[in-house]
Amino acid sequence: LVSGLESVKVRRCLSAEGRDRLTITSEEHPAPFNSPQTLLDAILGSIGFDPSAFKLKKAKERVAELYGLTGLDFSELDAQRQSLYDERETVNRLAKQLQGVANRGGSATEFAGVPDAPPDVAALQATRDALFSKKADADKWDTEVIGQQDRVETMRLELNRLAIQIKEMQDRQAKLVQEFEEAGDSIGSHRPKPRRPTAIEEDAATQALTKARETEVGVDKKRHWLESVQAAKDQSAISDALTKRIKELDAAKAKMISEAKFPLEGLSVTDADATWHGVPFSQLSDGEAMRASTLIGMAQNPQLRVVVMRQATLMDDKGKAIVAKLACEKGYLVLAEVVSSQAGPVGIHIEAGTITHLDGQPVTGPVHVKGKES
Repeated sequence: LVSGLESVKVRRCLSAEGRDRLTITSEEHPAPFNSPQTLLDAILGSIGFDPSAFKLKKAKERVAELYGLTGLDFSELDAQRQSLYDERETVNRLAKQLQGVANRGGSATEFAGVPDAPPDVAALQATRDALFSKKADADKWDTEVIGQQDRVETMRLELNRLAIQIKEMQDRQAKLVQEFEEAGDSIGSHRPKPRRPTAIEEDAATQALTKARETEVGVDKKRHWLESVQAAKDQSAISDALTKRIKELDAAKAKMISEAKFPLEGLSVTDADATWHGVPFSQLSDGEAMRASTLIGMAQNPQLRVVVMRQATLMDDKGKAIVAKLACEKGYLVLAEVVSSQAGPVGIHIEAGTITHLDGQPVTGPVHVKGKES
Protein backbone atom coordinates (compact mmCIF):
# COMPACT_ATOMS: atom_id res chain seq x y z
CA LEU A 1 0.00 0.00 0.00
CA VAL A 2 1.43 3.44 -1.00
CA SER A 3 0.02 6.75 0.21
CA GLY A 4 1.30 10.20 -0.81
CA LEU A 5 1.14 13.39 1.21
CA GLU A 6 2.52 16.02 -1.18
CA SER A 7 6.27 15.11 -1.42
CA VAL A 8 6.09 12.45 1.34
CA LYS A 9 5.35 8.79 0.50
CA VAL A 10 4.21 6.22 3.06
CA ARG A 11 4.61 2.53 2.10
CA ARG A 12 3.08 -0.30 4.12
CA CYS A 13 4.01 -3.87 3.19
CA LEU A 14 1.85 -6.82 4.38
CA SER A 15 3.22 -10.37 4.46
CA ALA A 16 1.29 -13.63 4.18
CA GLU A 17 2.17 -14.40 7.79
CA GLY A 18 0.39 -11.19 8.90
CA ARG A 19 3.48 -9.13 9.60
CA ASP A 20 3.67 -5.58 8.20
CA ARG A 21 6.43 -3.03 7.65
CA LEU A 22 6.01 0.79 7.37
CA THR A 23 8.52 3.02 5.53
CA ILE A 24 8.38 6.78 4.88
CA THR A 25 10.43 8.56 2.18
CA SER A 26 10.41 11.87 0.32
CA GLU A 27 11.80 13.29 -2.91
CA GLU A 28 14.46 15.21 -0.97
CA HIS A 29 15.08 12.27 1.40
CA PRO A 30 14.97 9.03 -0.68
CA ALA A 31 16.28 6.94 2.22
CA PRO A 32 13.58 5.83 4.72
CA PHE A 33 13.07 8.09 7.74
CA ASN A 34 14.24 6.34 10.90
CA SER A 35 12.14 8.36 13.34
CA PRO A 36 9.04 10.59 13.44
CA GLN A 37 11.32 13.51 14.48
CA THR A 38 13.37 13.14 11.31
CA LEU A 39 10.16 13.24 9.26
CA LEU A 40 8.94 16.27 11.20
CA ASP A 41 12.23 18.07 10.60
CA ALA A 42 12.01 17.36 6.86
CA ILE A 43 8.42 18.67 6.61
CA LEU A 44 8.94 21.76 8.77
CA GLY A 45 12.26 22.54 7.07
CA SER A 46 10.40 23.17 3.84
CA ILE A 47 7.68 25.41 5.25
CA GLY A 48 9.46 27.64 7.80
CA PHE A 49 12.72 28.84 9.33
CA ASP A 50 14.22 28.50 12.81
CA PRO A 51 14.50 31.96 14.49
CA SER A 52 17.49 30.86 16.58
CA ALA A 53 19.40 29.27 13.69
CA PHE A 54 21.63 32.28 13.04
CA LYS A 55 22.21 32.83 16.77
CA LEU A 56 23.29 29.24 17.33
CA LYS A 57 25.81 29.19 14.50
CA LYS A 58 29.49 29.56 15.25
CA ALA A 59 31.00 33.01 14.69
CA LYS A 60 32.89 31.93 11.54
CA GLU A 61 29.72 30.32 10.17
CA ARG A 62 27.77 33.56 10.71
CA VAL A 63 30.50 35.48 8.89
CA ALA A 64 30.48 33.01 5.97
CA GLU A 65 26.68 33.17 5.72
CA LEU A 66 26.64 36.98 5.56
CA TYR A 67 29.46 36.95 3.00
CA GLY A 68 27.34 34.63 0.89
CA LEU A 69 24.19 36.76 1.29
CA THR A 70 25.95 40.03 0.39
CA GLY A 71 28.24 38.62 -2.29
CA LEU A 72 31.33 39.81 -0.42
CA ASP A 73 34.51 37.99 -1.39
CA PHE A 74 37.63 38.99 0.49
CA SER A 75 39.77 36.00 -0.46
CA GLU A 76 42.17 38.09 -2.56
CA LEU A 77 42.33 40.93 -0.01
CA ASP A 78 42.80 38.49 2.85
CA ALA A 79 45.59 36.70 0.97
CA GLN A 80 47.36 40.02 0.30
CA ARG A 81 46.92 41.07 3.92
CA GLN A 82 48.21 37.76 5.27
CA SER A 83 51.24 37.99 2.97
CA LEU A 84 51.98 41.53 4.16
CA TYR A 85 51.39 40.51 7.78
CA ASP A 86 53.79 37.55 7.50
CA GLU A 87 56.41 39.75 5.80
CA ARG A 88 56.02 42.38 8.53
CA GLU A 89 56.46 39.71 11.21
CA THR A 90 59.75 38.64 9.57
CA VAL A 91 60.92 42.27 9.27
CA ASN A 92 60.02 43.08 12.89
CA ARG A 93 61.81 39.96 14.10
CA LEU A 94 64.94 40.93 12.13
CA ALA A 95 64.71 44.54 13.38
CA LYS A 96 64.49 43.28 16.96
CA GLN A 97 67.52 41.05 16.45
CA LEU A 98 69.51 43.92 14.92
CA GLN A 99 68.52 46.26 17.75
CA GLY A 100 69.67 43.60 20.20
CA VAL A 101 73.03 43.38 18.43
CA ALA A 102 73.29 47.18 18.54
CA ASN A 103 72.42 47.26 22.26
CA ARG A 104 75.00 44.59 23.07
CA GLY A 105 77.59 46.36 20.92
CA GLY A 106 77.44 49.65 22.85
CA SER A 107 75.53 52.89 23.04
CA ALA A 108 75.70 56.46 21.75
CA THR A 109 77.12 57.60 25.13
CA GLU A 110 79.81 54.95 25.03
CA PHE A 111 80.94 56.01 21.55
CA ALA A 112 80.62 59.77 22.15
CA GLY A 113 84.41 60.28 22.22
CA VAL A 114 85.29 57.72 19.58
CA PRO A 115 86.17 59.18 16.15
CA ASP A 116 84.51 57.83 13.02
CA ALA A 117 87.86 56.99 11.38
CA PRO A 118 90.75 55.09 13.05
CA PRO A 119 94.17 56.83 13.62
CA ASP A 120 97.17 56.13 11.39
CA VAL A 121 98.56 53.32 13.51
CA ALA A 122 101.08 52.38 10.82
CA ALA A 123 102.60 55.88 10.82
CA LEU A 124 102.82 55.92 14.61
CA GLN A 125 104.37 52.46 14.52
CA ALA A 126 106.91 53.68 11.99
CA THR A 127 107.74 56.71 14.15
CA ARG A 128 108.35 54.58 17.22
CA ASP A 129 110.34 52.02 15.21
CA ALA A 130 112.49 54.84 13.84
CA LEU A 131 113.21 56.05 17.38
CA PHE A 132 114.14 52.55 18.51
CA SER A 133 116.36 52.17 15.44
CA LYS A 134 118.18 55.38 16.28
CA LYS A 135 118.62 54.19 19.84
CA ALA A 136 120.06 50.86 18.62
CA ASP A 137 122.39 52.74 16.26
CA ALA A 138 123.62 54.94 19.12
CA ASP A 139 124.16 51.89 21.32
CA LYS A 140 126.15 50.29 18.54
CA TRP A 141 128.29 53.42 18.18
CA ASP A 142 128.98 53.37 21.92
CA THR A 143 130.01 49.74 21.70
CA GLU A 144 132.33 50.47 18.79
CA VAL A 145 133.96 53.39 20.62
CA ILE A 146 134.40 51.37 23.80
CA GLY A 147 135.98 48.61 21.75
CA GLN A 148 138.38 51.08 20.16
CA GLN A 149 139.20 52.57 23.54
CA ASP A 150 139.93 49.11 24.92
CA ARG A 151 142.19 48.43 21.98
CA VAL A 152 144.13 51.65 22.50
CA GLU A 153 144.52 50.85 26.20
CA THR A 154 145.87 47.43 25.33
CA MET A 155 148.39 49.03 22.96
CA ARG A 156 149.45 51.47 25.66
CA LEU A 157 150.09 48.70 28.10
CA GLU A 158 151.96 46.77 25.49
CA LEU A 159 154.12 49.85 24.78
CA ASN A 160 154.97 50.17 28.46
CA ARG A 161 155.98 46.58 28.52
CA LEU A 162 158.06 46.89 25.38
CA ALA A 163 159.69 50.09 26.64
CA ILE A 164 161.62 47.91 29.06
CA GLN A 165 162.85 45.89 26.08
CA ILE A 166 163.61 48.91 23.81
CA LYS A 167 166.90 47.70 22.84
CA GLU A 168 165.69 44.39 21.78
CA MET A 169 162.50 45.59 20.24
CA GLN A 170 163.33 48.98 18.62
CA ASP A 171 161.92 47.97 15.27
CA ARG A 172 158.88 46.61 17.02
CA GLN A 173 158.63 49.74 19.08
CA ALA A 174 158.74 52.01 16.04
CA LYS A 175 156.00 50.03 14.36
CA LEU A 176 153.86 50.00 17.41
CA VAL A 177 154.33 53.73 17.87
CA GLN A 178 153.20 54.26 14.33
CA GLU A 179 150.16 51.99 14.84
CA PHE A 180 149.44 53.71 18.12
CA GLU A 181 149.44 57.09 16.49
CA GLU A 182 147.25 55.92 13.64
CA ALA A 183 144.81 54.21 15.95
CA GLY A 184 144.55 57.23 18.23
CA ASP A 185 143.84 59.52 15.32
CA SER A 186 141.05 57.29 13.98
CA ILE A 187 138.93 57.05 17.17
CA GLY A 188 135.33 58.21 16.39
CA SER A 189 136.30 59.42 12.95
CA HIS A 190 134.75 56.57 10.92
CA ARG A 191 131.22 58.20 11.12
CA PRO A 192 129.43 60.91 13.10
CA LYS A 193 127.77 59.87 16.37
CA PRO A 194 123.97 59.54 16.03
CA ARG A 195 121.67 61.34 18.48
CA ARG A 196 120.27 59.08 21.19
CA PRO A 197 116.47 59.39 21.72
CA THR A 198 115.54 60.36 25.23
CA ALA A 199 113.49 58.12 27.52
CA ILE A 200 110.69 60.68 27.36
CA GLU A 201 110.60 60.40 23.58
CA GLU A 202 110.50 56.57 23.78
CA ASP A 203 107.67 56.59 26.38
CA ALA A 204 105.68 59.13 24.36
CA ALA A 205 105.98 57.05 21.19
CA THR A 206 104.93 53.85 23.06
CA GLN A 207 101.97 55.58 24.71
CA ALA A 208 100.85 57.10 21.39
CA LEU A 209 100.99 53.68 19.71
CA THR A 210 99.08 52.00 22.56
CA LYS A 211 96.39 54.68 22.52
CA ALA A 212 96.13 54.49 18.73
CA ARG A 213 95.59 50.73 18.90
CA GLU A 214 92.88 51.17 21.55
CA THR A 215 91.24 53.87 19.44
CA GLU A 216 91.40 51.63 16.39
CA VAL A 217 89.48 48.91 18.29
CA GLY A 218 86.93 51.48 19.47
CA VAL A 219 86.42 52.82 15.95
CA ASP A 220 85.83 49.34 14.59
CA LYS A 221 83.38 48.59 17.40
CA LYS A 222 81.57 51.89 16.78
CA ARG A 223 81.35 51.15 13.06
CA HIS A 224 79.65 47.80 13.74
CA TRP A 225 77.28 49.47 16.22
CA LEU A 226 76.34 52.21 13.75
CA GLU A 227 75.71 49.60 11.05
CA SER A 228 73.45 47.61 13.43
CA VAL A 229 71.54 50.74 14.45
CA GLN A 230 71.03 51.77 10.82
CA ALA A 231 69.98 48.25 9.81
CA ALA A 232 67.41 48.20 12.62
CA LYS A 233 66.07 51.58 11.46
CA ASP A 234 65.84 50.32 7.87
CA GLN A 235 63.86 47.26 8.99
CA SER A 236 61.56 49.46 11.09
CA ALA A 237 60.91 51.65 8.05
CA ILE A 238 60.00 48.56 6.01
CA SER A 239 57.70 47.42 8.82
CA ASP A 240 55.99 50.82 8.89
CA ALA A 241 55.44 50.65 5.12
CA LEU A 242 53.92 47.17 5.45
CA THR A 243 51.69 48.36 8.29
CA LYS A 244 50.50 51.24 6.12
CA ARG A 245 49.68 48.82 3.30
CA ILE A 246 47.81 46.52 5.71
CA LYS A 247 45.75 49.49 6.95
CA GLU A 248 44.95 50.40 3.34
CA LEU A 249 43.70 46.85 2.70
CA ASP A 250 41.68 46.94 5.93
CA ALA A 251 40.18 50.29 4.88
CA ALA A 252 39.26 48.91 1.46
CA LYS A 253 37.66 45.89 3.10
CA ALA A 254 35.73 48.12 5.54
CA LYS A 255 34.51 50.23 2.61
CA MET A 256 33.27 47.16 0.76
CA ILE A 257 31.43 45.99 3.89
CA SER A 258 29.89 49.45 4.45
CA GLU A 259 28.63 49.51 0.85
CA ALA A 260 27.30 45.92 0.93
CA LYS A 261 23.54 45.30 0.98
CA PHE A 262 22.77 43.34 4.14
CA PRO A 263 19.32 41.77 4.54
CA LEU A 264 18.65 43.86 7.66
CA GLU A 265 19.50 47.40 8.74
CA GLY A 266 22.04 47.42 11.58
CA LEU A 267 23.52 44.10 10.49
CA SER A 268 27.19 43.99 9.49
CA VAL A 269 30.19 41.70 9.67
CA THR A 270 33.85 41.60 10.69
CA ASP A 271 36.51 38.93 10.24
CA ALA A 272 35.64 37.54 13.68
CA ASP A 273 31.82 37.59 13.77
CA ALA A 274 28.58 39.12 12.57
CA THR A 275 27.68 42.39 14.32
CA TRP A 276 24.34 43.89 15.33
CA HIS A 277 24.44 47.68 15.54
CA GLY A 278 28.22 47.49 15.98
CA VAL A 279 28.20 44.78 18.70
CA PRO A 280 29.55 41.27 17.89
CA PHE A 281 26.94 38.53 18.13
CA SER A 282 29.08 36.69 20.70
CA GLN A 283 28.76 39.72 23.02
CA LEU A 284 25.01 40.22 22.67
CA SER A 285 22.71 39.26 25.50
CA ASP A 286 20.52 36.21 24.90
CA GLY A 287 17.51 38.47 24.28
CA GLU A 288 19.33 40.73 21.84
CA ALA A 289 20.81 37.74 20.00
CA MET A 290 17.39 36.07 19.71
CA ARG A 291 15.76 39.26 18.46
CA ALA A 292 18.51 39.85 15.87
CA SER A 293 18.52 36.20 14.77
CA THR A 294 14.74 36.22 14.31
CA LEU A 295 14.82 39.47 12.33
CA ILE A 296 17.57 38.10 10.11
CA GLY A 297 15.53 34.97 9.43
CA MET A 298 12.48 37.08 8.56
CA ALA A 299 14.53 39.30 6.26
CA GLN A 300 15.87 36.21 4.49
CA ASN A 301 12.39 34.68 4.18
CA PRO A 302 9.98 37.48 3.24
CA GLN A 303 7.64 35.10 1.42
CA LEU A 304 7.99 32.07 3.72
CA ARG A 305 6.17 33.59 6.69
CA VAL A 306 6.36 30.64 9.07
CA VAL A 307 8.66 30.57 12.12
CA VAL A 308 9.56 27.09 13.38
CA MET A 309 10.87 27.14 16.95
CA ARG A 310 12.73 23.86 17.20
CA GLN A 311 13.41 22.57 20.69
CA ALA A 312 11.28 25.38 22.10
CA THR A 313 11.31 23.49 25.39
CA LEU A 314 14.91 24.62 25.88
CA MET A 315 14.07 28.30 25.24
CA ASP A 316 13.35 30.58 28.18
CA ASP A 317 10.13 32.59 28.42
CA LYS A 318 11.92 35.80 27.43
CA GLY A 319 13.19 34.28 24.17
CA LYS A 320 9.76 32.87 23.34
CA ALA A 321 8.15 36.25 24.06
CA ILE A 322 10.60 38.03 21.75
CA VAL A 323 9.84 35.65 18.85
CA ALA A 324 6.08 35.87 19.48
CA LYS A 325 6.13 39.68 19.58
CA LEU A 326 8.13 39.95 16.35
CA ALA A 327 5.87 37.38 14.64
CA CYS A 328 2.80 39.46 15.58
CA GLU A 329 4.39 42.68 14.38
CA LYS A 330 5.59 41.18 11.07
CA GLY A 331 2.62 38.88 10.37
CA TYR A 332 4.39 35.50 10.76
CA LEU A 333 2.95 32.18 11.92
CA VAL A 334 4.85 30.50 14.79
CA LEU A 335 5.14 26.71 15.12
CA ALA A 336 6.84 25.55 18.32
CA GLU A 337 8.16 22.06 19.11
CA VAL A 338 7.63 21.43 22.84
CA VAL A 339 8.32 18.21 24.73
CA SER A 340 5.63 17.75 27.40
CA SER A 341 3.89 14.86 29.11
CA GLN A 342 0.53 16.69 28.93
CA ALA A 343 -1.24 18.35 26.03
CA GLY A 344 -1.32 22.13 26.04
CA PRO A 345 -4.33 24.38 25.35
CA VAL A 346 -3.08 25.22 21.84
CA GLY A 347 -1.42 23.03 19.22
CA ILE A 348 -1.07 19.40 18.24
CA HIS A 349 0.01 16.80 20.83
CA ILE A 350 1.72 13.68 19.44
CA GLU A 351 2.49 10.52 21.41
CA ALA A 352 4.30 7.55 19.87
CA GLY A 353 3.74 9.01 16.40
CA THR A 354 -0.03 9.40 16.90
CA ILE A 355 -1.97 12.66 17.32
CA THR A 356 -3.71 12.42 20.70
CA HIS A 357 -4.87 16.03 21.29
CA LEU A 358 -5.74 19.04 19.14
CA ASP A 359 -5.87 22.44 20.86
CA GLY A 360 -6.16 20.67 24.21
CA GLN A 361 -9.05 18.37 23.16
CA PRO A 362 -8.61 14.57 22.89
CA VAL A 363 -8.68 13.12 19.39
CA THR A 364 -10.68 9.93 19.04
CA GLY A 365 -11.14 9.76 15.30
CA PRO A 366 -9.80 11.25 12.06
CA VAL A 367 -8.57 14.84 12.29
CA HIS A 368 -10.18 17.29 9.85
CA VAL A 369 -7.87 20.07 8.63
CA LYS A 370 -9.15 22.41 5.89
CA GLY A 371 -11.60 19.86 4.68
CA LYS A 372 -9.11 16.98 4.56
CA GLU A 373 -8.95 13.96 6.78
CA SER A 374 -5.65 13.13 8.45
